[in-house]
Amino acid sequence: MAKCTPDKSDGYSCVDVSNRRSHAYRPQLGPVTGLDVALLFLGAGDLGAANLQLIYHGTVDTTQTITKYGRGYFAFATPTVPNPTPAQRDGLYRSGRFTPSSSGETFITVQPNSAGQIPSGGDSGGPDFVTAPNGVAVGIAGVQSSCVATGWLSATFSWLWATGISSCTSAGLGGIRSDILDVIRERPIASNDFNDDNLPDIVWHNAATAETQIWFMKSSSRIGRATVVDEGGRVIRVGLPWRIVATRDFNRDNQTDILWYKNDTGELQVWFMTGFAIRSRATILGENGSPVFIGPPFSVVGANDMDGDRYADIVWHNAQTGETQLWFMNGTKLARRATVLGDNGIPIMVGAPFSIVATGDTNRDRKPDIIWHNAASGETQIWFMNAERLIGRRTVFREFNASPAFVRLPWRIAGANDFDGDNIADILWHNDLTGEAQIWYLFNGWGYHVH
Repeated sequence: MAKCTPDKSDGYSCVDVSNRRSHAYRPQLGPVTGLDVALLFLGAGDLGAANLQLIYHGTVDTTQTITKYGRGYFAFATPTVPNPTPAQRDGLYRSGRFTPSSSGETFITVQPNSAGQIPSGGDSGGPDFVTAPNGVAVGIAGVQSSCVATGWLSATFSWLWATGISSCTSAGLGGIRSDILDVIRERPIASNDFNDDNLPDIVWHNAATAETQIWFMKSSSRIGRATVVDEGGRVIRVGLPWRIVATRDFNRDNQTDILWYKNDTGELQVWFMTGFAIRSRATILGENGSPVFIGPPFSVVGANDMDGDRYADIVWHNAQTGETQLWFMNGTKLARRATVLGDNGIPIMVGAPFSIVATGDTNRDRKPDIIWHNAASGETQIWFMNAERLIGRRTVFREFNASPAFVRLPWRIAGANDFDGDNIADILWHNDLTGEAQIWYLFNGWGYHVH
């Protein structure tokens, strides 16, 4: 597993994949004493709501460790005289670690571990957690399905009367991970979520060192960080003429990707990410399938799923004409483009001192909106959008609708995401002098309170 590069500014190190997920996914279990020989009766409710569980990305192999939890039996059934004794349990939560004896995209099979533990058929539906060397569960890779008993003391074939278990097999989740994530989310997928906790994270780029770093967030609290690594697990440093212009999901795998722009050639390149690791990269293509290069006066000002097809689309602005143009994407290929229209159906042109600073759904209609900032007056204005059509606009007000909120340099808007889980995008500000990052929590699509 790739190591992270320490942050020299404050002495804290960024975290690897196991540490960054421990806050959300380490199961909180009851008292533990002794061992169970069979782990039983574990349901999803024992570990929290389904939409808070991390689904492991990839297929488990026979070198990895998985952990199973349960309120299991501490003794199998025994043929005592005159009457057989059923399996014994005390209701306490315990766990067991296993190395798969065989595995594939659709299955994970385990045999008894060195402690003599084994899952049981009565544990159908219990999850298999891939476990890092430091003991932290990094994601669910399978769901317990069936077991093979070595013998029975009753014709009912209840697990109460099993004399032993030789192996158990779970259904692997690797091939259906995206489908599961679509089903279990109780609210729209968080934009810019790099660690699958359905909470948005913050991406930083260091102009001096060319490092890209991700802050894993829980509302306004940073719970971890990691330096982006390349396909080989090495820290990757990219500087000018390349710059990050957006982060969204470009290939519908429920993983946030990073969009780069090359100032001298106009090339756009997507880094397809798995957490903080690059999985692959691709250049943006035009409608004809060839790489497309766009330079000034156009510039990329954001990316979001503007048409609801789950592919991130690219938002451009023309500094000369004031045109805002949307590129509706099919992955990394441009499907169509459209100029943003006003509520009267006519192309709307807006130039300096206004500039587009972010996109996000600010009115809970599941359609991303465009956020503008006026550098002269300090006004922040939201355009409520339906694809390329403007359907309304509001100036952002202070708490209790007291007055419009006017903010100027050294503050600037760095992005918009739903940081508090109310299905309304919030505005992230950064102070270029002090380095402070501040979140405006929006409500009603235009009022805010600060944290």
